[in-house]
Amino acid sequence: LDRRGVPLNEKQKILDYAALRKEQILKILENNSVSDEIPYLDKNAFNTHPQALSLSLMFCNENYEYTYDEYTEHMRLTKEFERENKNYSITQTKKNAFSNIQITIHENECVMISKNKTPTIHFVLRHPILREAIENLDFPII
Repeated sequence: LDRRGVPLNEKQKILDYAALRKEQILKILENNSVSDEIPYLDKNAFNTHPQALSLSLMFCNENYEYTYDEYTEHMRLTKEFERENKNYSITQTKKNAFSNIQITIHENECVMISKNKTPTIHFVLRHPILREAIENLDFPII
């Protein structure tokens, strides 16, 4: 955020959001498990499809793209978080169907499809047939 010259008030909103999300995930992990599937990108793939800080749940109007070094550091910290939290797991995959969409599945409850880049949009699906279809999809879809 400093490298991008993010104004102090916006930077504080993002840091507060990150702290809230960390608090939420730690609370969830006390009694539940969470699995994340995260794209594995080597430097060439990253240069073709740069990744951005995921701020869609706070409806941030800016896209803050990582440098490759920032991306690899974030991945290192995520793996460290996995080692420290027995109910959290990550899978890195090269099967990346979407570079701009995040799919969150709360099994047997709902599916949320989020468009990460501005404008941010979230679709929450609770219909049992649609939810189950997405829960059972094998990505990537071509």
